[in-house]
Amino acid sequence: MKAYETVIVIDPSLDDSGVDKKLEKLTEIIKKYDGQIASIDRWGRRKLAYPINHRHEGTYVCLQYFAQAQTPAELNKAILLDDNILRHLTVKGHIQTASPAPEPDAAPAPEATPQPE
Repeated sequence: MKAYETVIVIDPSLDDSGVDKKLEKLTEIIKKYDGQIASIDRWGRRKLAYPINHRHEGTYVCLQYFAQAQTPAELNKAILLDDNILRHLTVKGHIQTASPAPEPDAAPAPEATPQPE
């Protein structure tokens, strides 16, 4: 599985329960295609650099997940059909958290010995 990060900008007129429902829907799509959520980071309501659909603010959320190659495309389809998501961007990259499945050939790290001063 590869690491992906999707940042979405949600319509600010949605309350917290509406944002929770959107995130639940998106995480279900990721899990449907055997993906695993690494983290969901809510950045909160922020001012947009330029108006989008006559909106000057948006609620930003960052999803980090591990998934197969077809999962971002399926997630993209769901996002494009949702009128409450103003913008999104998905990138493939490195996630700072630990991988869900460790490498089978990985050797344990040697323990550090304290050095006298």
